[in-house]
Amino acid sequence: MESFSPEKILEIIRNYISRITGIEQHLIGLEQRFDEDLGLDKITFNEMADFLEDEFTSMNLGFRIDKVERQDIELVSDLVDIITSKIATNEKA
Repeated sequence: MESFSPEKILEIIRNYISRITGIEQHLIGLEQRFDEDLGLDKITFNEMADFLEDEFTSMNLGFRIDKVERQDIELVSDLVDIITSKIATNEKA
């Protein structure tokens, strides 16, 4: 099973955000807020979270980001941390 570093996860997130917002990937930083800095409303954020769940499931690293977790995510780094943790948990199982 391929291992995913936080940097690789960030790259996947940046790619998605760039495609839907037009913001260049190198301008998307860890400390940016999804709503205020990147312009993602709750619906768009949830669509992105669903996409990421599907994307990682297709790589045999399936996980779910539940409703409560989604509400606590404000920064790009928050999402990277949650995904990193879930993948690490799956790899140990």
